[in-house]
Amino acid sequence: MKNSRTRRAKARTTNEEPEPAAAKPRSEPGTAKRTPGRRDRPSERAEARTTNSELLGVTVRTPGYAALSKEAVARVERYLKIPVQVIECADAEAFETKLKLDVLCPSTRCVFFDADWWPVR
Repeated sequence: MKNSRTRRAKARTTNEEPEPAAAKPRSEPGTAKRTPGRRDRPSERAEARTTNSELLGVTVRTPGYAALSKEAVARVERYLKIPVQVIECADAEAFETKLKLDVLCPSTRCVFFDADWWPVR
């Protein structure tokens, strides 16, 4: 970039046309060698996939959402076909409890859901 600016500046001072940048040589169609990229590697997501039997649904139940969470748990078990662990706590402790899921459910792959999240199918 600096070289092209310098050429333009020289051209302005000397009233000459700037030299065109050197074109990259092109290879014949179909002969270019491609280096393996991200798309050629096995999917990292495929390695991380788990079956439903390895997952655990987790929700936090507070007294204010007891009725909703009961329905949400039933729907998650029915449609996602995974076991659900319900963690009960006071309304004031709900947010803090959600932040401690790694301690409350160690070494388990969890799918956390709130009481107002209902799977449809």
